[in-house]
Amino acid sequence: MWSSLPFWKELTIFVTDETFVPLLRLHGAQNVHHLPLGAWPEHCIPQAESSTDYALENRLVFVGRSEFPHKKEFFAGCSMSSELHQEGLAKLEQGERPDFEWSAARCQAWPMWPGPEVRRAGYVAEMLNMDYRIACLQCNAHNKLTVFGNPEWTDLVPDLSDLRKPVDYYSALPGIYKQAGWCLNMTSLLLPRGLTQRHFDVWISGGFLITDNTPGLHIFPEALTQDIRFSSPPTSPPS
Repeated sequence: MWSSLPFWKELTIFVTDETFVPLLRLHGAQNVHHLPLGAWPEHCIPQAESSTDYALENRLVFVGRSEFPHKKEFFAGCSMSSELHQEGLAKLEQGERPDFEWSAARCQAWPMWPGPEVRRAGYVAEMLNMDYRIACLQCNAHNKLTVFGNPEWTDLVPDLSDLRKPVDYYSALPGIYKQAGWCLNMTSLLLPRGLTQRHFDVWISGGFLITDNTPGLHIFPEALTQDIRFSSPPTSPPS
């Protein structure tokens, strides 16, 4: 596979999560930089003025797939012990993040290249991330929650009553963000200090963001995030 070849060490690399800058350098990357995500005003603002009515007033909205495409194939052969799973769930219940850094340490995934061990650490973080997302949605399923996503959400969140079809991210999202009462974000545990596109697009579209307390929020002023972040699954939107 190309990933086992060393040519990438000479490339200029930009990562959206600063966690991986020192890790890549330790593995030989010569020119790697942190480049946070951002928003495109010319795209978001006109689309947010769309005349389409999504009937989302006073509703908590989450937009997202239950898993990324071909996840099972990507993590083929990976597993997680019940003990490690319970340990990760306990951290979630305590309001902590068993993210990729934590799972890599627990799985002793070092060095992370070129061997396959790092995939198991990613698998552990991804499975715990799924547990966390389900918990966040399930505890709000009776709280005027609307999810735009794939049909599998109905099996994962049994109490979900308003599941809508996936939408085109480039045309519909700004309007949905603006019309929603609140927009829910859960940052993947695969990103220890990363952010998602929602952290930028919801605000620029004129929406109200509720987000998990990811360390990546430090790039924003404290006053902007202190009242909209949570460490444990929120049971109700802020008043």
